[in-house]
Amino acid sequence: MPSVEDDELEIPELRPEWFELAVQPNRRGLRRGAKRAVFVDDEIAKRFGSDDELEQALRALLQASDHVRKTG
Repeated sequence: MPSVEDDELEIPELRPEWFELAVQPNRRGLRRGAKRAVFVDDEIAKRFGSDDELEQALRALLQASDHVRKTG
């Protein structure tokens, strides 16, 4: 049940100034792991028998796009 104390806990509106002053992560300090999470639709996932097959397909796509970019 709401009380007077709860009314004082309202979240203030976030204004552009807040975003400008918000702490930004040190991008140079972030580590890049060997693996990343990838979210795909169920329709796409169903086309592959395993995560390994899906990963191979993504790698092949990246190689093809690199080739197109270099020759394109």
